[in-house]
Amino acid sequence: YLRRDEKGTEDYHGCIYADYTCRMNSGEKVSRNLIFYGHTFTDEDYEGGFEDLHKYRVFEFGQENPYIYVSLADEKLAYQIFSVWVCDANDDTDCIQADPDDAAFQQILDKAVAGCAFDYGVDVTTDDHILTLSTCTADPNSRLLVVAKLIDGGGADVKS
Repeated sequence: YLRRDEKGTEDYHGCIYADYTCRMNSGEKVSRNLIFYGHTFTDEDYEGGFEDLHKYRVFEFGQENPYIYVSLADEKLAYQIFSVWVCDANDDTDCIQADPDDAAFQQILDKAVAGCAFDYGVDVTTDDHILTLSTCTADPNSRLLVVAKLIDGGGADVKS
């Protein structure tokens, strides 16, 4: 879907899509790390990608817009942002694992917290589920990741 629309038709802009390994069936537990990808097009008059994720690079924007909602077939999930950071596209591929074991998940959480320049005041542990939104940056070897903790829905044991 990097160069296809949501119906599979060829489209230079691609579309926002979930990692193929993610579980998103309503009524079941969603993946421990629900991952979505989308392009950023900053030099065009185009709307529909993940351009707005770059607004989270300003702390105040994240404070004013701390929640991300994901709509499934019959359920709405609410996530609260705890990290915004730029990762290395080649070295940080572990951050895009849908259902890592506890040790790998702790490593993902540690990288997300350490890479973020801001403190959102959101505690996250291996008992949580997270959302990772990934988009391109001006550097082809890096990706902007906005990472949020599941606070409502998804069949997870949610702790506020």
